[in-house]
Amino acid sequence: MVNHKNHFVDPFTRVHTNTIEGNWSSIKVSVPKRKRTLQDIEIYLVKYMIERNESGSVFKNIIKFLLIYLFI
Repeated sequence: MVNHKNHFVDPFTRVHTNTIEGNWSSIKVSVPKRKRTLQDIEIYLVKYMIERNESGSVFKNIIKFLLIYLFI
């Protein structure tokens, strides 16, 4: 839980809570309520990161991510 009265923007890192809260809201929409467990949510986070951060061929980006994630 974030107390916006204390720090809306961290004075040292300049990170603000809107980014985290907005991203989490987007992720929650795409994750079925029954799959919100630690074991199941990882694949949904990976899917979200690929769709959000990478442009171009989805297949190419999945292969790239798998190579990095599985072999490094």
